[in-house]
Amino acid sequence: MDLLATSLLLAASLALIALVVWRMRRPAPRHRVPLVPREMWLFLLVLLALLAMAHLLHLLGLRETQAYWLR
Repeated sequence: MDLLATSLLLAASLALIALVVWRMRRPAPRHRVPLVPREMWLFLLVLLALLAMAHLLHLLGLRETQAYWLR
């Protein structure tokens, strides 16, 4: 993926995280039970955002280096 696609993926996942958090703060209707818990959506979206941030940093030139104690 290129820089634009990764940036768009990161922005979309952050927007969806905000939407899920907003939905979690609202009182749930008593007659509706969600098929997939909102906490699972939040976990998956945060994981996606972390992966997108890592990929974006890699595209910008930040490479992981070996730990100093392993040299």
